Amino acid sequence: MLRTALLTLLCAVPAFADGELTLTGHPRDVTAVAWSKDGKTIASGGADGAIKLWSGVDFSELATLSGHSALIHTLSFSADSKRLVSGELYNLVKIWDVAAKKETASLRAHEVGVQSAELSKDGKTLATASLDHLVKLWVNGKLKATFTDHKFDVFTIAFSPDGKTLATADSSGVVILWDFARAKKRTTFQAGDKIIKSIAYSPDGATLAIGTKDKAVRLWDVKTFKQVDGFTSGEVEVNKLAFAPDGKAIAVAAQNKKVVVLDAATGKTLQAFTGHEGAVFGVAWSGDSKKIASAGADKAVKVWTLP
Repeated sequence: MLRTALLTLLCAVPAFADGELTLTGHPRDVTAVAWSKDGKTIASGGADGAIKLWSGVDFSELATLSGHSALIHTLSFSADSKRLVSGELYNLVKIWDVAAKKETASLRAHEVGVQSAELSKDGKTLATASLDHLVKLWVNGKLKATFTDHKFDVFTIAFSPDGKTLATADSSGVVILWDFARAKKRTTFQAGDKIIKSIAYSPDGATLAIGTKDKAVRLWDVKTFKQVDGFTSGEVEVNKLAFAPDGKAIAVAAQNKKVVVLDAATGKTLQAFTGHEGAVFGVAWSGDSKKIASAGADKAVKVWTLP
């Protein structure tokens, strides 16, 4: 009996093949993915509104979270890995208790599609962004501030590693840095004239990686607000990007079905994973910077091991 149970368990745990592992269970496109800071949990969101939790250790399925009725645009874990934030195509943002696998808060954050949602480093403030051109700050489910400076769709936001600054970017190429604690704008700069799809701070907070619809990834110095010289990425149509926790690489979820890994110093392509059969919508790193989870239009979550 024990041997049979062990064999059943082993068969149920996904296995890597040539550095690639596929997690299945979503009935439609997988549109977002996140990996908890403690490495224990991967979250994936689908076009049907369902969110799945997977073990970040053995990659078995842990739970399905129900509550959204529209495509999941964004997923992010709190800094302590205890909470998960999800945002949908319509207007709802939800917060989940990861251990209990239960919804703890739900708010109608915007009138139209939520594009990005993230908790501050101390976990006290929720920032949301939307196609309504607005960025909002929430505390305990109540609206604290609304930023109206963007004049175009805001697709992406990111908190700085020190927790003092919120970066927001829109479809006209404008990036705004906010002192979110005081709800005041620090500065605005123009990062080109193309739609900004994704931004991410480097772990040291010195640079901001910006992925645009003109198939480019660029680095910007957040002190000088100038593009970093010497960083030149190859042509890649960015849907999402993420810095590795060790700061040495940038993972890109690409429209052309690839997960591209760039050298964070030069922009040189270190690796291009080609296992997805459709566009890749999201990427997330493991805490040790050795693995990447990706979300694809082929209904799959994939986990890649870097050589």
